[in-house]
Amino acid sequence: MTALPSIALATLLLAPGPNAGDDTPFVDASKTPPPGMLMVKPGRIKMGSTPKEVTDVLEMSKSHHGPVRLFDGETPQHSVTVGAFAIGKFEVTNEQYEAYARATKAKPPEHWAVEAINGARAAFLEAEGLKAKTAREAGERYSRKTWTEQVKEKWWSENWQDAEWNVPAGEESKPVNFVDYEDVSNYCRWAGLRLPTESEWTAAARGTSKSIFPWGDEWEATGRAHTEELHQRELKPVGSLPEGAGASGALDMGGSVFEWTSSPYNAFPKYKAGRYKGKVGKDKFDLAVNSDFRSSQKVIKGGCYGTPLFSARVAFRQGTRTDQTADMLGFRAASSIVPGADLAAAEWKESVKRCPVRRDEADIDVLNITGIDRWRTKAPAGKRPEGYALVEDYDALVFVPRGNLDLKPGSELNSSSRVWPVTLGEFVTTMPIAEPALEPGAYLVMYRGKGRFLKDKQEGKANDGENEGEAEEQETQPADDEAGPWAGIDTKSNILIFCRPDTGEVAATLEVEVKKDNRFKDVPSNLTFESGERIVGTGVDRRKETQDWLSFEARLPFANGKRAVPVLFSMRLPTGTFGTGWRR
Repeated sequence: MTALPSIALATLLLAPGPNAGDDTPFVDASKTPPPGMLMVKPGRIKMGSTPKEVTDVLEMSKSHHGPVRLFDGETPQHSVTVGAFAIGKFEVTNEQYEAYARATKAKPPEHWAVEAINGARAAFLEAEGLKAKTAREAGERYSRKTWTEQVKEKWWSENWQDAEWNVPAGEESKPVNFVDYEDVSNYCRWAGLRLPTESEWTAAARGTSKSIFPWGDEWEATGRAHTEELHQRELKPVGSLPEGAGASGALDMGGSVFEWTSSPYNAFPKYKAGRYKGKVGKDKFDLAVNSDFRSSQKVIKGGCYGTPLFSARVAFRQGTRTDQTADMLGFRAASSIVPGADLAAAEWKESVKRCPVRRDEADIDVLNITGIDRWRTKAPAGKRPEGYALVEDYDALVFVPRGNLDLKPGSELNSSSRVWPVTLGEFVTTMPIAEPALEPGAYLVMYRGKGRFLKDKQEGKANDGENEGEAEEQETQPADDEAGPWAGIDTKSNILIFCRPDTGEVAATLEVEVKKDNRFKDVPSNLTFESGERIVGTGVDRRKETQDWLSFEARLPFANGKRAVPVLFSMRLPTGTFGTGWRR
């Protein structure tokens, strides 16, 4: 019996003809950040503070009892390596968030609906007054309820979908606030972005230097940071204080509003509770503390207009509940360099990895992603600072292979797939696909080799698929109810299966052929677009048709990391939908 080689996957569907060419002006993603963002180079950076720096800040803050626990949470100072990424030049503004809220019908910040909430308050108080009057007339007592912050929040959470709202006039280019962690994560997902990690935020603020603030070591807020020292309680438009730019060129990283990061509020490596001795004026202090870390909270950075300048230090970190909203809390977006990586990672985490038909623990490998993306922007009304962008929509087409193929090179992949399809990775598209017919969304991608279902893996290893007649007794063709989600799929061809993540239902299949694996470094990772005329139909329906094709070349590594399966497939897009402006 001859063993099947390890497989590569290449479509047998109609492929572009010889006259087709890659005529789309792709741009280099490594040199082209998303709109409104700045590239941050990789490097080794300093995180946190030394005990001496904490003591110095305590002496300068003149309020050592309150913040000492937070300051202690900045220790010990340590070095970390941060890869290349992009960071928003500005904090996300009201008008930027509004574009997302209207496009997705997401809940807006409650202060955008002042009139609706005031109307609800008046109705609430009137109803309570009527209840009290009715009770008095009946000779009974009634304790009126008051319109508290909790009552307002409850009303808003239950009624926001029916309320009218608008960004307050004049607030369009100011940082959005009153947004919790879920709100900002959802915005980033819609925009094809993500939140920065704490280390990325630090790298964008001071780079490889040890500067105290984004702008340097000077303890002066004027012209640099909107903190308590400016005595201005109203937020400023983003970019109003250019002298406070960080090492990356990002503005407002000190003051304005605190900014969410994706990092949990955990202790730094080798943390030990500190003891700090010093003097504030004539008063000496000797403080032993133990910071209150909580992994359920997220780190917020940068300080805000209502806190002292010490909170605008790059090292300052504070844990915050993920459901927290406040007028002093907003966010800044970040982005990975690889096109589509952030959207794919979010979709995998939120849905695809939990697809009920997946029977392995393999994760996706965003380092080997193959994809393209683009943003559409519109011009905001009014003047905005240089580098500002108002995102209107995001598109991506992405294939992400699994991190490793925990099967041996050879026939095991093919035979295992005939017991149960093998997970190959994730496919994400924001655009409809014509062939195979797929709606926009995220899909679990699985492979099934041709041949009848095998009883189990052990029996499957005895049959390599090339001499099916020799092992016919080991095969079984189950009834539809036994085949489960695979009932009705083509067993006479090698196929990719695209499964809906919520139900595991087969959304579409794609016929493929098998080829030999290769050394990992020799397997390409690329994506091309080709458009050209094809002859379609037969007889009286025979005609020329312009078709647009995307061809993916990706690699699926084996567990040993030395060899990989080339994953090759083509997809046809509805004619005229592709357009230009894509990063690759």
